[in-house]
Amino acid sequence: MFKIKGHAAELSGIFAGAVLASVLCRKLQKRENIRINKYKKNFLILNEWISLKQKGLSVLDYFSVHNYKRILLTGNGVLADRFYKELSENGYQIIRRNNIIHKQINPELADVMVMEEEECQTSQIPAVTIESIICGREE
Repeated sequence: MFKIKGHAAELSGIFAGAVLASVLCRKLQKRENIRINKYKKNFLILNEWISLKQKGLSVLDYFSVHNYKRILLTGNGVLADRFYKELSENGYQIIRRNNIIHKQINPELADVMVMEEEECQTSQIPAVTIESIICGREE
């Protein structure tokens, strides 16, 4: 009788361990998929940006058309870094913020807010994503 209870306890421990491992594996896979999808999206956006440059077009055209000179740039990823460099090398006044509370944005500070990632936007100034500017889909 004792051996049966001991084996049952071992089996239930093995089963619990297998269930826990399965749950953890799914969580890790989900996190990995999110990261892969972000890299894929950034690759496609950068590829489109290169394509625009090869056609003689520029992301700066968007700002010229809308007469935006002062740009609030949010985000701290690769796209925001490249966008910052492109704008700063062409004479735009850029305010860089990694994390920002939109309700606290002074409309006197910037003409437009450019976000690396789409976020909830409640500021008093126009806001667009880097993707919408490069891919031509104004938000």
